[in-house]
Amino acid sequence: MEQLKYKFSFNNTEQRDYSFPDRDGRILDSQDLKDIQELIESISTINSIDHVEYNESNGILTIFFTDGSTYATTDLRGPTGPTGATGATGPTGPTGATGATGPTGPTGPTGATGATGPTGPTGATGATGPSNVVIIACNTTDVTLTGTTSNTIAYYKKIASGTVGVGDIIEIIYRFRKVTSNAIGFSRLYINSSPSLSGALEINKFDYQTASKLWQFSRRLFVKVLNGTGLATEMLHITSSNDDLISSATSPATLAVDWTVDQYLIIAVAAQSASDQVTFSGILATLNKTV
Repeated sequence: MEQLKYKFSFNNTEQRDYSFPDRDGRILDSQDLKDIQELIESISTINSIDHVEYNESNGILTIFFTDGSTYATTDLRGPTGPTGATGATGPTGPTGATGATGPTGPTGPTGATGATGPTGPTGATGATGPSNVVIIACNTTDVTLTGTTSNTIAYYKKIASGTVGVGDIIEIIYRFRKVTSNAIGFSRLYINSSPSLSGALEINKFDYQTASKLWQFSRRLFVKVLNGTGLATEMLHITSSNDDLISSATSPATLAVDWTVDQYLIIAVAAQSASDQVTFSGILATLNKTV
């Protein structure tokens, strides 16, 4: 065991050498201090040691004597031993809560516009929107009546309820041919809520002469009221044979036509002579919707 030697001198003694054993690998511990104090106290005779203090922070031993004098050693600690191996890293602690989002920074400058991409294919053409002109009737199929001396229907066309509205104008053009010329003939244009002459409203009549071979007429109906009351449907002529394309009258004629129900355009003819042959040549009826 290594011996530590220190020299002490006192006022009434000569200098002496003292050895302190190192018991357990440390320079001094509590047992060492106790042993030192007992040793010193055992050898002091005249000037007694009052007490001993050891400063662990700097390793200095200070001896206090009864006469008030002191003695301090140098640092009694040995050299610092080698640093021990680093211990294993402990487990990672839980992640802390996310901090508050900081304020948004200023918007950067707009980048340069990229090149225009190629034009895509043209899409399909959409359906054509509704027109303000509706064809009610358009027919050029001949209907020939021979020996017809009574008023007989040659053609009729249904106008469904809800088709005609206030502010609409109906235009009608129709034509006849006569093959033989034995006597005079007749043509009539009607409107009725059923395809019959019973209760029909006459809106045109013409009595053609014996020599006549072809005739044509037109009518224009101005819809004022849908249900047939009041002004109802206005015309320039009713039972007159005059055409109303360019014409005048002392007062307008009014038709009590209820357009809220189905209505029929009816064309009828008759011949005075059973030998005459009359042909319905065609009709064009258009509905001009209000705009």
